Amino acid sequence: TDGDHLIAAGHAAHFQEVPQGGIVLLTGRSQDEINPAIVVFEAKSEEAAREFIQSDPYASGGLMRASPHPFRATRVRDQNPRQ
Repeated sequence: TDGDHLIAAGHAAHFQEVPQGGIVLLTGRSQDEINPAIVVFEAKSEEAAREFIQSDPYASGGLMRASPHPFRATRVRDQNPRQ
């Protein structure tokens, strides 16, 4: 619907913004559609994470459900691998 398209545009713009006190590190969709999306971001607190999630137009518009899951990376690929 037209309303869904407006919500989708707001969703895309939402992730261009930096959450209050945090930063979006990674966003994307799974290709199997089972768990369609993941967002990894830093936030000062769980409350700040929840506020950021709930301010996403997809969540506030009822098009998706989302919840924070604390995460700690144990390995990140080197951005400048030696050749």
